[in-house]
Amino acid sequence: MTVILDALRSFRRDRRWFLKVAGGSSVLAYWLAESIGRAEIPAGPKRLVVVSRPNGSIDENWLVGDTRGTILQPFDGVWDRAVALRNVNVEATVQTDGDPHGLGSITLMTGAPRGGAMLPGNDSYWNTQESLDQRLSRDAPALSGRPIGSLQLGGWNAGPAGDEPSRALSFLGAASPLYPETNPTAAFDRLFADLDPDANGQPSARVRGRRSVLDFVRGDLTRVRAQVPAERRPDLDAHEDAIRELEMQLDGVLPSCSPPTLPDGFGDAAGSADALAAIGEAIFAIIVAAFRCDLTRTVTFMWAGNAADNHLSPVNGSNHHDLSHQNDRAGLTTIDRWYSEQTAKLIAALRDADDPVVGGALLDNTLVWYVSEIAQGVDHRHTNMPFVLFGGDGVGLTNRGIVFDGGGRNSNDVWRSIAPVMGIALDDLVEPSTGPIPGLFDT
Repeated sequence: MTVILDALRSFRRDRRWFLKVAGGSSVLAYWLAESIGRAEIPAGPKRLVVVSRPNGSIDENWLVGDTRGTILQPFDGVWDRAVALRNVNVEATVQTDGDPHGLGSITLMTGAPRGGAMLPGNDSYWNTQESLDQRLSRDAPALSGRPIGSLQLGGWNAGPAGDEPSRALSFLGAASPLYPETNPTAAFDRLFADLDPDANGQPSARVRGRRSVLDFVRGDLTRVRAQVPAERRPDLDAHEDAIRELEMQLDGVLPSCSPPTLPDGFGDAAGSADALAAIGEAIFAIIVAAFRCDLTRTVTFMWAGNAADNHLSPVNGSNHHDLSHQNDRAGLTTIDRWYSEQTAKLIAALRDADDPVVGGALLDNTLVWYVSEIAQGVDHRHTNMPFVLFGGDGVGLTNRGIVFDGGGRNSNDVWRSIAPVMGIALDDLVEPSTGPIPGLFDT
């Protein structure tokens, strides 16, 4: 492959000459430009996932010194891929009145103040800027350029009328939420409808279309070969080799990223932990398949909206949000541990899935940030937030299985630490930020 890339790079000096000889073939010109561009982009995609669960945690059962408390114990099987953050805050410069859940979520995800007037009928405010997952998915070289820029998925997302800001993690811009899709079947159809083989077992229209373009390009190269000097023909050989590699990817990679099989139906996640778990597992299978197919590299997932009031077993006597205000620490520990148990399934699935694009496991090149919008429900605190990072060497998370002290830094500094891993800098965040946190990532 190195010889091919060297040939493509050397061709850049004479591209105008080559396009002239190509006889005005726009398909061939486009393919060459794409080939040259790919040759100069560092190899290896990365992925970013933000997973949120509502209503915070319970301090004494989250971390006990440098030891995981009972809430984090369900991550035992994947803790060698984890870094628990301590002393990281989500503090806004302007502590506006109103919903502290929305304040935490918007500050965390946008790195900017919320603003405007309080929404009628409740205590919520909208965001003022796009969320940082959207900025990275668009601008970061390791994340951008996929057929689907990003996915917004979730488990349960009902809430009080007018409380829209608390039901989204991702925002296209000010007051422009991207609500999560909580129906696994709808999420599946959006992603995989045209990747399924047809009724006769033949490749999908998308794969057939790509093959037909490659056949056309090969025909153009054959025609051009008769017109170029002999010393140029090794360059054409390199391009034909590249076409063969792309064909191998179509015949090998795409079939290996087959869509998941989903259950026939799902229960009501508002009142059943089992139903919510089933939805989560189905969505997680979709995320893994989307990454293996390289359809997208950025995902946000909300187990439930901020301040969620769904009823989770075995504490169904009162809803989650009410329990957080009642400071039922045993019940809240049970619920947050349940979220750990379910989220650990995603981490394990990413660890166990092979990566057809770059080799190894998907988790090697994936960063998962596990968050909540507040530290604890009883005091609505935004300091010492219950966050964990999961990933592998490919995303610079090399010192794992530890508790990392953030030294009182703000969440913007975590974003500024993540951004260079994805090939971009975030130097213009509005809320408090000092810079990347030394030692958090190996970049």
